[in-house]
Amino acid sequence: MFLQSNEIQTRLATRRAEVFNGRYRVGDAVMYIAGPGEEPQWDRTFGIARVQAGRSIVQLAGRECPVDTDKLYSPPIEVSHVRCPEARLPLWKLTTAFIFGFAAAVVFALAMPPAKAVPPERIVIDCEEPGELPAVEGSAA
Repeated sequence: MFLQSNEIQTRLATRRAEVFNGRYRVGDAVMYIAGPGEEPQWDRTFGIARVQAGRSIVQLAGRECPVDTDKLYSPPIEVSHVRCPEARLPLWKLTTAFIFGFAAAVVFALAMPPAKAVPPERIVIDCEEPGELPAVEGSAA
């Protein structure tokens, strides 16, 4: 009898893990409620759901131990889609920032004095043959 109930429990846990993996991807936001009356805590899935000891569990990014998939819920739509209003920039703001940045780089480049070149006649390259000692200025060789 115990083996039958253990097998049924494993099948149910496998089905719960499949449903959870079909609903959530790795990195999706979930709401974790540890128990009745507890405050919901926002977290992200860190791996896929799996079956362990007849339970379907998943690892969360902010938790050390895996949690039961039955304690995880989807966040409300208004919370999940609008996390940070600054995250979605209109195209005109992005274009304006790019143009101003490019213009500042051009002005900076034009404000810098041009590099001064040395005429080729003044370039001296001292090369010694292998085994020669470098000549010291002011000494007679």
